[in-house]
Amino acid sequence: MPLSVTQGPSYNVSVGSGSGNQGTSRNTRKKTNIGGLLSGGAPSRQPANSASSRRLGVGTISAKQLNTTGQTVKTFSSGNRSLSTPSSQVNDSISRLTAEIAALTAAQNSFVAAPSFDFQGNLARARTNAKSTISPTYVDKLELFINGQKAKRDQKESEAELARESLELDFNQSIDNIDRSRTRTNEDSSFNLAEIDRNEDQFQTLEGRQFDDQRLEQIASVVSGGGGGSGVDRRLLSAQIENRNLESEAQVRQFTNEKRVEELGRTRTLEDLAASEEITQLSRELGDRGINLSLDSFVENQGIEERYERFSLQLEESQAIRQETQAFEQKGQQDFVASLRAQGRNREAERFAELYL
Repeated sequence: MPLSVTQGPSYNVSVGSGSGNQGTSRNTRKKTNIGGLLSGGAPSRQPANSASSRRLGVGTISAKQLNTTGQTVKTFSSGNRSLSTPSSQVNDSISRLTAEIAALTAAQNSFVAAPSFDFQGNLARARTNAKSTISPTYVDKLELFINGQKAKRDQKESEAELARESLELDFNQSIDNIDRSRTRTNEDSSFNLAEIDRNEDQFQTLEGRQFDDQRLEQIASVVSGGGGGSGVDRRLLSAQIENRNLESEAQVRQFTNEKRVEELGRTRTLEDLAASEEITQLSRELGDRGINLSLDSFVENQGIEERYERFSLQLEESQAIRQETQAFEQKGQQDFVASLRAQGRNREAERFAELYL
């Protein structure tokens, strides 16, 4: 803080604050005219309301004569008022001002400006060092997480593939069983129908032979009895023929019904097998769709987890980089202070440390 004391007809005391090389300066100057107080001479004649008189509020000594022996001051004017002041008070004021001047002068002489330091460059280096220190750790963490996710996805895909193979095996086995049942149904039905046809043919053959034998016996009985083919014999023969026809028709209807039942059973069985085949096809499609849906859902959830993990790691990384940047920034300033001390610039080092560390 620069000070100046100029002696002449009056003493002008200038008090202000200097500016360092670290920022803008702020100058405040205060002046007072003490007159001949320090020399004991006559005070300068200035108006009581002059600018130099108002700045410290001390006033101006405007007595016509100041007793140089320090006895009394006849008149002390402040503003428009005039009053008598003992010389001891004036001397006290002078002593206080002198002490203040000495203190300010000492402060000015002891002031040390902070040395110039590249704060922006230090911050840039701190950020670079912090990123090179912190970022590899989080890159490894992210890579580890991604590898873990890939391993889980591979396992899920293997499980899905195994489920598809099992589903396909069950489907093929079901289709084979259906085809086998269809083949056997056709074979059994064909055999049964053929068996019914054989039974029908055999019945008709035996029935015809039996009827012929009975008719021949009837004719022989009539001839041997000497009836000569009476009306009674003809009625008996006619009744036998009618009974034979009725029995034959009934048996034929039975064989026909058996064939219809067999064919109907085969048709219904084949329809049931066809329906089972459709259900098996649909079951395989639904099973395969469920496997794909489960796998897609798993992969989608993994994507969500990965995005959340990336965000969390980036947030942690930015926080860690910020903390590490502050540490490197402080270290750069500490190294600068150490370099100043190594150069013997201890006062500048202390001043810098006082301001920034």
